[in-house]
Amino acid sequence: MENVAGRSMLDRILEPVGADPFFEEYWSKNVAVLKHEAPDLLDGLFGLDDIEEYLFVARPPLGEVRLVKQGQWAPTQEVMPLMSSQTYATQALYKALGNGYTIVLNSVHRRWPSIRRLALQFEERLQARVEANVYITGTRSQGFAIHADTHDVLALQTHGAKRWAIYERPGGETGGADPTHDLQLEQGDALYIPVGVRHAAETTSDFSVHLAVGLYPYTWRQLLDDTIERAVATDGRWSQPVPLAQVAGAAAPPSFEELETRLREGLTKIDDLSPVLEAYRQQLTTMQRRGNPPPSGYLGSVAAAGSITPQTAVRRRPGVGVKVTVSAGYAGLEFMGETLRTPRHIEESLRFVADRDAFRVEEIAGPLSDSSKVVLVRRLIREGLLELDA
Repeated sequence: MENVAGRSMLDRILEPVGADPFFEEYWSKNVAVLKHEAPDLLDGLFGLDDIEEYLFVARPPLGEVRLVKQGQWAPTQEVMPLMSSQTYATQALYKALGNGYTIVLNSVHRRWPSIRRLALQFEERLQARVEANVYITGTRSQGFAIHADTHDVLALQTHGAKRWAIYERPGGETGGADPTHDLQLEQGDALYIPVGVRHAAETTSDFSVHLAVGLYPYTWRQLLDDTIERAVATDGRWSQPVPLAQVAGAAAPPSFEELETRLREGLTKIDDLSPVLEAYRQQLTTMQRRGNPPPSGYLGSVAAAGSITPQTAVRRRPGVGVKVTVSAGYAGLEFMGETLRTPRHIEESLRFVADRDAFRVEEIAGPLSDSSKVVLVRRLIREGLLELDA
């Protein structure tokens, strides 16, 4: 799960096509089949045996565990055993799995540490909202018939194998009757499916576990919505009610020209979209969005902080966003709802720390001596931004 030789998990997953070509040729446009000859690539995310521990330890609320077979959710008589005593009857789940149902674990990124860390890595790299579900399917079974999702999906095969059929989007040149891709994902493989692309998957002779990472990038529609919201926020006319007669249909509706005129007046006051995009970025890194960092052995780093040397490797704690702030008298790092203030002249050093996921203490740029770099890193560990990169 952690970085290997400085590469993030996303880079390793995209390695068959390369990260740069992926974002140029596939991102939001084309299906990418990411075959790996490395069955252990995704080890530690969520395997077949993890479902028992997940149900016992994470205790997801009712509604986050569901059963589906060929596109049909389990009927009441199948679900009722799961409702007893407001908890999950795990044996009923396993029997349903044997009866051809797929077990769907929704929103596992909220409760399972390894997937929480992965989601936060993806979120920061892609500047997109990220969610994750787990699908456990028995032999010769299918959870969903041909369907399309309303968001991009990165499917990660963490156990067994699954057969996938990919079809054209509706309205394609061939009408979409035959699949454009017919492939099997083996353990360690991945598949990227853009929004709107129809697909279906089924198992053959093996159990399958795959993690469906839902990707919600910032769209042009969202940019338009946010820009209009900013444009009308300071114009009190938009808070006035539409005349009752027009709402009730007793009078002609407002003219489009009137609406367009008002909107144009507001938009002409916005000559730079940077604040709109910055507001979105801040939304991704707020405490409400991040919550508590997932487990990563942090307290061990605190205990060992006194032994740090210039050669020590450190990394940012997963899920902890950071921003450099500068004023006339100080430079600071803003993270976890607080600001750590330092003298203004070490701004370069702070920006180095904020811009990197992992580094050695001696690599910190700026005017600090090695001993001062050690002092800074020790403090950043104790304050919760960094941890040792074992």
